Amino acid sequence: MDEEYLKNTRKVYNDFCNQADNYRTSKDFIDNIPIEYLARYGEILLAEHDSCI
Repeated sequence: MDEEYLKNTRKVYNDFCNQADNYRTSKDFIDNIPIEYLARYGEILLAEHDSCI
């Protein structure tokens, strides 16, 4: 994953949700987020989730 893809947080969130029902694919998705972005995008994904509820 590159920074340009990660900037579209709604797409990242939707892509993650599409894979979240399978542990292995959701883990692989998270593992592919570069470590320097992981904390920041983890918070963004949670915020996207909260805004969708």
